[in-house]
Amino acid sequence: MNKNTKEVYVLFFGLFLIILVVVFFWFRFQKKNSDNNESLPTQTISLAYENITAKDLFQKKKEKESFKIIDTRSYENYSTSHILDSVQVLPEEIENSLESFKTQIVFINDQTSEEFLDTIAQAFIKRGAEKVYYLIGGVQDWTNASQETPITYGDPDSFSDRAKVSFVSQENFKKTLQESPDKIFILDVRTATEFSQGHIPGATNIPLVEIEKRRQEIPFGKLTIVYSKGEIEAFQAAVRLFDSRLLKAPVLTNGFVAWQDNGGEIEK
Repeated sequence: MNKNTKEVYVLFFGLFLIILVVVFFWFRFQKKNSDNNESLPTQTISLAYENITAKDLFQKKKEKESFKIIDTRSYENYSTSHILDSVQVLPEEIENSLESFKTQIVFINDQTSEEFLDTIAQAFIKRGAEKVYYLIGGVQDWTNASQETPITYGDPDSFSDRAKVSFVSQENFKKTLQESPDKIFILDVRTATEFSQGHIPGATNIPLVEIEKRRQEIPFGKLTIVYSKGEIEAFQAAVRLFDSRLLKAPVLTNGFVAWQDNGGEIEK
C-alpha cells in the first residue's frame, strides 16, 4: 500500500468518525426534546359552551326541559328561515337585550370558529344563563330531526310560500260576514295604533310581529281570514300561520284599504 493510498484511507476514516459523532449528538438532541415535550402538561381549552346535536335537543324538548333557543344570525337569515319560537338577538345586542337568559340557552350561528362562539356563550353567561349550548347544524339539522316546519318570512315571489296562501275576494268575505259571522275569525295584523283608528267589525288585532308568539290565541274550528292595510303583511302572516300551525288562512284581497273604499262598515 503506497503512501497516497494510506492518506486517503485516513481521510475517509476521519470523515466517518466526524459523521458518527454528528449523528450521535443529533439523536441525543432529538430524544431530549421529545422527553421535554412529553413532560409538559397537556393544556385543554375550556369553552363556555357545549355542542349539542339537533337530535339531543329534540329529546330535551320531548322531556319538557326548560331552555330557550336564541338565533344570533343576521336578521336577514333569521327571517328567511328560523326555528319556531326561537328569538333573534345579535351577538352585540346580548349584553343590553331586554330578553331574559336565565335558563338553559341553545344558540344558533352560522360561524364555526370556537373563539367566536365562545365569545357569544360568555355573553349569555354574564347575563345569567344556567348553561349554554351551541346547536350543531342549525336550523336545517333541527328541521330534519324534529320534522317541524321552519318559520319563513313570507315571500310573495316564492313558489313554496305562495302555495301556503289562498285569497278571498271582498265580495265573498262580505257575504260570509253577513251569513255566517260565528264561523269565521277575522284577524287584523296591522299595528295596534292602526287598529284603534278603525277596523272591520269583530276583528281581533294581533300585529304581524307578534303572530308567532300569540298564535295560540287563534281558535281552531273557525275559518281564519287575515287582512292588513293592503295584502303584503297579511300574506306574510298567513305564511307564518301555515308554518307554525299548518293553518291555511285566506287573505282578504286588497285589504283594509279596499274595504274602506267599497264602503265597508268600520268599527273603532
